[in-house]
Amino acid sequence: MRKNVILVADFSHNEVHGGSELYSKQLLELLQRRGCKTMFIKSADLTQEDIEKGDACYWIISNFMLLSEQNKTLIMKNVDYVILEHDAKLTKNNNPAAFKNLIIPEEQIQNKDFYKKAIAVLCQSKSHADIFTKNLLLNNVINLGCNLWDEDTLALLEKNIGRTKVRKYGVLSSNNKNKGMSQTIEYCKKNNIKYELISPLEQKMFIEELAKTDTLVFFPQWFESYSRLAVEARILGCKLITNKCLGVSSEPYFNLKGLNLLRTIEFHQQKVIDIYMLLIENQYTSADELEEPKKVFPYELEPILPKVSVIATYYNGAEHMKGFMETIVQQTIFDSCELILIDANSPYSEYEIIKPYLDKYQNIKYYKTDIRLSSMEAVNLATNKYSTGEFITTISVDDRLSKNYLEVMSKHLFLDKDVDLVYADALQTLKPNETFENNTSRGRLYEHSRAQFSRENMIKSLGGMAPMYRRSLHDKVGGWDETLKNAGDWAFQLKAARMGSIFKKVNIPLILYFFNSQGLSTSQDPEIMLRRRKEERDVFNEYKDVIGEKNYNTYKDYFNSVE
Repeated sequence: MRKNVILVADFSHNEVHGGSELYSKQLLELLQRRGCKTMFIKSADLTQEDIEKGDACYWIISNFMLLSEQNKTLIMKNVDYVILEHDAKLTKNNNPAAFKNLIIPEEQIQNKDFYKKAIAVLCQSKSHADIFTKNLLLNNVINLGCNLWDEDTLALLEKNIGRTKVRKYGVLSSNNKNKGMSQTIEYCKKNNIKYELISPLEQKMFIEELAKTDTLVFFPQWFESYSRLAVEARILGCKLITNKCLGVSSEPYFNLKGLNLLRTIEFHQQKVIDIYMLLIENQYTSADELEEPKKVFPYELEPILPKVSVIATYYNGAEHMKGFMETIVQQTIFDSCELILIDANSPYSEYEIIKPYLDKYQNIKYYKTDIRLSSMEAVNLATNKYSTGEFITTISVDDRLSKNYLEVMSKHLFLDKDVDLVYADALQTLKPNETFENNTSRGRLYEHSRAQFSRENMIKSLGGMAPMYRRSLHDKVGGWDETLKNAGDWAFQLKAARMGSIFKKVNIPLILYFFNSQGLSTSQDPEIMLRRRKEERDVFNEYKDVIGEKNYNTYKDYFNSVE
């Protein structure tokens, strides 16, 4: 049984009297009572020697803003650790509340590997845990569902329950902009609320003043992973006027107050320490199985994301097929997806390359047609007859993907329920069979997908390379227009936009687009060019209402110049 515990945090409670520092102090005391030998190390003071010597210890990483990237890497490689999360350091601004529906833009995500490689990420509340689970797609997140208080503070809170209310409305006086004092005061003035400021006094006096308050008005500007203040206010019988930034409001017990809430907190604190001990002793399975702990953590979760159908249609694709198959099977979530290959009666040797993959992977489906199909016909065939995924993506066999392309794209489509199609930036190369990780693009981006979605910006095929969309969108639009040979993807997206569909851009490169001079969309063959231009002209004129009068007048001479 391992009982040596090292806790790493940016500051100790002697330096900063914040909620996380108080938590760390109480946690170490409670672990010591359970027989653990504990050590505290400041993030900035941690050395390589500390990490190497601590490989037999159990590490708890608390606040780590001052932890160097080098030491994060060493911790991941050398020790068993859990992350005790107090904020939301998965995002660069540390505030998921700044983003719609708490969905963090991909370019804002950080520390993903550090969280992923932890034995567990310990969160303070259900909504706090949900942020990590959905944005990082983690299966090692535990909702502790409580903070920690020392016995003296709990006794002080109990002593002040029932104190006479002499202050109708109270507002926390704080220089910490995250606590939202100015926004709270503005709210009070706007709603004719006569408030009094509650100064940041010594703890005993502050609790007494809070207990005298009938209603606490509190509008934090940052997502609060828990909010000790809100819980203490409820214990003391205060009503709350607040916003959606309180993590603790997602806990079922938050509707309690007074002594009932205090006793519930005391019970949950014991449960929290039980979880820590089970983790330290390597016996934790899940918070629902504390009675019968098993040594199987991290536990396996059911797939979080819906199934994705990856559709690739080809004719004369042998040169690119090996690299394409590798870019698909190396996807981080490939096991829960399916690849559908439509051989449009190609006379070349693609099947010989594909066969070993068919033998190895049950989720790859191969179909060869008796006649040469257009891309539009082949995509409709694959979608309507063979695919079983909730999400659809179409990929050219000469393009390449980042290893997390399917994971990132499907995550955003899954989380943003109002969005029907997602697309990402694409790097552009002139050399065939390069990889996303090793290419000569020099950061050059494919032009069409750079803009954010709007109907007007659909003057170009925003979805660009490898968009991902809901099967329901395919059904609603009626599939790809099979009368078109070149511009079917653009027409599909324009029709979707006309019908009110919303697209979302993921603002990081996830695709490597090969500018293939022999491709249908880029060929300089006069016959192909003329057909392409005519199709683009017809689509442009058909969807004038989508791209708008200004765009139509700007580009009509170009599109209509073809005979």
